[in-house]
Amino acid sequence: MDKLESHRLIHVMAVHFIFGLFIGLTCAGLLLAFDFVGLRSLIWRTDAATSDLMLFLAGFAETFGGIVSATAIMILPYEDDSC
Repeated sequence: MDKLESHRLIHVMAVHFIFGLFIGLTCAGLLLAFDFVGLRSLIWRTDAATSDLMLFLAGFAETFGGIVSATAIMILPYEDDSC
């Protein structure tokens, strides 16, 4: 793998990770907006609502970012140079 290909791979991973972050934050925001199973109410009733909210959002963002980034890497075309 030459230097240009490795930079391309890092670029693909970063762009898709950021895209996944936004998807994760959107999903978490929708869950909170619609108060799914009383989640928003539960978070706001605690003493540490801010940290709970940040952990909730960060968990969704990181998970979705990783999934989208990994999926993007797995669907890249593969060239076999061993022949």
